[in-house]
Amino acid sequence: QMAQFSQLEQLKNMSSSLDTSTQVNYLMGQTIANTMATTLIGKTVIADGSNINLTGGDSTKLSYNLGAAAANVTIKILNADGASVRTGTQKNQAAGNNSYTWDGHDDNGNLLADGAYTYEVTASTAAGETVTASNRVIGVVDSVKYQDGAAYLIVGGYKVDLSTIIEIVNGGNQSYQGNG
Repeated sequence: QMAQFSQLEQLKNMSSSLDTSTQVNYLMGQTIANTMATTLIGKTVIADGSNINLTGGDSTKLSYNLGAAAANVTIKILNADGASVRTGTQKNQAAGNNSYTWDGHDDNGNLLADGAYTYEVTASTAAGETVTASNRVIGVVDSVKYQDGAAYLIVGGYKVDLSTIIEIVNGGNQSYQGNG
């Protein structure tokens, strides 16, 4: 019975050591990710994202990626309530990264209030077949923000989660082409 008690105590100690080791590994991983995030400052990143920050009525470039060439592309701008406020169209767009410039006005030509908006992109071929379209953030990393134990890249004033990054381009010589 004493041997069983001793084995039970050893198992308990092993479990406690494993828990501590797991926590240390998690913290180490987080520290490494946070440190690595700072090396992205000044580099251009491409990430998934669909947020727009309208400020002072300035035009904003929205980026998207097409899986194939598209004859028709529709870009819907949505307000914070999810209501469509502007619909734009483009013709004959190539596969890959593309952009659309929104002037900050609604469909009636009224300048919209500053604030957060989102956008949706749909695309089709001349035959009407759907083309895969994905919203993108393309821009230079301005800084890194630490929030709730995680690191976020700040690109064009928006937080970009590290898990949404698709590509990192060495150097920051590309112009800002989207919002995240």
